[in-house]
Amino acid sequence: MRWLSYTVIGYMLLALMWWSILLYRKNQQLFDNKIYLLQAKTGAPINSIYTLPEYEVIQKEYKKQTNMILGEALVFGFSLIIGLYLINRAFQKELAATKRQNNFLLAVTHELKSPLTSIKLGLETFQKRNLSTEMVQDIAGASLEEADRLQKLIDQLLYTAKVDTNTKLYDLKFTNISQLLSEYIGKIKSHRPDVQIIENIEQNIIAKIDGPSIETAFSNLLENAIKYAHEKPIKIELSKKENSLSLKVIDEGIGIPHHEKRHIFTKFYRIGSEETRKTKGTGLGLYICKKVITDHGGTLEVEDNLPKGSIFTITLPIAS
Repeated sequence: MRWLSYTVIGYMLLALMWWSILLYRKNQQLFDNKIYLLQAKTGAPINSIYTLPEYEVIQKEYKKQTNMILGEALVFGFSLIIGLYLINRAFQKELAATKRQNNFLLAVTHELKSPLTSIKLGLETFQKRNLSTEMVQDIAGASLEEADRLQKLIDQLLYTAKVDTNTKLYDLKFTNISQLLSEYIGKIKSHRPDVQIIENIEQNIIAKIDGPSIETAFSNLLENAIKYAHEKPIKIELSKKENSLSLKVIDEGIGIPHHEKRHIFTKFYRIGSEETRKTKGTGLGLYICKKVITDHGGTLEVEDNLPKGSIFTITLPIAS
């Protein structure tokens, strides 16, 4: 379809050029005929015609017609070029969206299949073998972790569906966000003792927020940092400014290429390097983060953590 559009527009450009040339020649021929008639009417020598008032009128009309032909040709040509540009841009956007959706379907299929396979394998092991108490605990623990992972994926999909359909999501209440974050970080530390989290949280910062939604956004940022930090320390900083709070999630991971930064908050988008594609994910986490923070009247930005890594900064208005 795109090449058909290009062909049609190319044909129209060539036709426009051809008709412009023909009109220009006709206008020139008409001018010459008028000069010939003027000479025949006045009987004046050819050199003296150029001084006659009638010649000036004919020349002005000729220039006016020439300028009109050239002007219309430029306007139509420019319009066709703009049309070609818009068609190409729309096609590229549609192609990128289709690619993201295909990648999303593949990722979701894998993310759904993997935990189900693990849980099924655990249940089959229970069914076929007599296991010691210790082995039962290990397999049951692994199965529960996979079930939690599956539950989180389903919650993400449902949350995204609510966001896209403008379903009412938020129950705004004055909340001690310092306490909310400290409690969540405490849970992460207890469940993931292998993760190094350095926290610098200013106490008693109050904001009017929907607590579960802000916790979801923060958890997505923290999980991304854990995923890409490769066991390096992660810093969490919460501070208060005049009428806003600043929450930073700082990692020393692989970082984000500059040309990818403007895309990472797009739904289904995942960074294109092989290193990141090997990690688990659906491309919904940062989209949800951005949506939640924006709906709360805040901003979410990303910058490089020199010499390596990323800094995600959430800014939210706070209660006076």
